[in-house]
Amino acid sequence: MSIRILHTADWQIGKQFENLGSPSDKLAYLRQERLNVVGRIGELAKAREVGAILVAGDIFDRNEISDLQIRELLRILRSVEIPWVLLPGNHDPLCTESAWDRMLRLGCPSHVHVIRSGDPIILCNGQLAILPAPLFRRHQYDDLTEPFGAIETPAGAARVGLAHGSVRKRLPEAAEQYNMISDTRAHDSRLDYLALGDWHGTIQIAERTWYAGTPEPDSFRQPDAGFALLVELRAGESPAVERIRTARYQWYDLEATLQSPNSLAELAAVLAQVSEPKDHAVVQLKLRGAVSLSERANLGDRMAEFEAAVQVFRTDMDNVVAAPSESDLDDLGRQGFIGAVVERLRAIQSDSVHPDQGYAALALQRLYIENMLGGIRQ
Repeated sequence: MSIRILHTADWQIGKQFENLGSPSDKLAYLRQERLNVVGRIGELAKAREVGAILVAGDIFDRNEISDLQIRELLRILRSVEIPWVLLPGNHDPLCTESAWDRMLRLGCPSHVHVIRSGDPIILCNGQLAILPAPLFRRHQYDDLTEPFGAIETPAGAARVGLAHGSVRKRLPEAAEQYNMISDTRAHDSRLDYLALGDWHGTIQIAERTWYAGTPEPDSFRQPDAGFALLVELRAGESPAVERIRTARYQWYDLEATLQSPNSLAELAAVLAQVSEPKDHAVVQLKLRGAVSLSERANLGDRMAEFEAAVQVFRTDMDNVVAAPSESDLDDLGRQGFIGAVVERLRAIQSDSVHPDQGYAALALQRLYIENMLGGIRQ
């Protein structure tokens, strides 16, 4: 006998994305997609005929979320009459006057289970026993999954742990600060599966332990985000886990080095990495190099066109410096005493055996920049 569950986490409904620095109307689409993806998860659960949908924490980005957003979520949850099991995480802990209190007051349907204690939840006619570890504050210092091993469940029921935190010794050191979970919890507590949240990329920690990751990417640092996990459990066997993409938006973290006179072609090559449809892309671009002022203006036009095509486009050009073209140097060489300096430096730059050839190019660039900034007085 087998049973299927859908494992998801870290919806963070209400996330504002202020760090992207884009116009509010652009960011509104990203905020709305935190809700839209819940609808896609529900449709996926119906299509795959799962017994329950487990959400491993951080359903809301914060407890101060508006009643309107809670009502919007409830509308989606009501439309999919499959058990939803919602676990409070570190962004939405089960504290006084939490979002969960308001959600229950607004009318939570019976098939939506808000976890408020460590008591097991028995579903699917006794075939599924969920052992939860809700967070009661943002930072917990005890391993709240430790009691799992002592919890008795119906004979033959699949034992599934549901928790939110950092698994010891299995994640980058920076992640291991609070809400720690033993890396042997699934084995020690006789779990058939341990469904985790908090880490936003989809990752398998151990044979029976997975992070689902956020179903809609929200960071350039998590390349494996944007999935839900379809988990099939069979008595005495390892779980069969299928990653299913749920994301609408794809996030790109791009870098490029530009050099005149080919800077436009180099920019086009790096932007070509963004696939269609462009309006599903969130792009961060870091540029470095040296380009002429005329090319820099053309680059600005090209990037403005690209920004209009994608959802969000964030650029960093702090490391792009001005590079004089031959015509720029000709103009500079006609400016009084600077002309003699420019002529000498250009001669050195064109001399392939001169020991200062490379320094001459840098000196010409610096001279050009200072002159454009008005730092040289005739």
